[in-house]
Amino acid sequence: MRIVISSQLDIGQVDIASIVIDVSSRDDIPLTLLGLQHSYTTKYLKEAVFKILQQVMPHKGKKDNDQTVSW
Repeated sequence: MRIVISSQLDIGQVDIASIVIDVSSRDDIPLTLLGLQHSYTTKYLKEAVFKILQQVMPHKGKKDNDQTVSW
């Protein structure tokens, strides 16, 4: 099984949960980042998202025309 994300931080890396996002901005990006941060730090949401990503991730050895995606 392919490891999608390593649970061990490397030197210089910051944990996603400890990043403070400025929500006072009028831009939509901080709210999107908060949603992604919540999805990543909530275990069952993270597992569900990565399960879906593994299903739709292209596999090596297949040609582009061999891939079918079912939604």
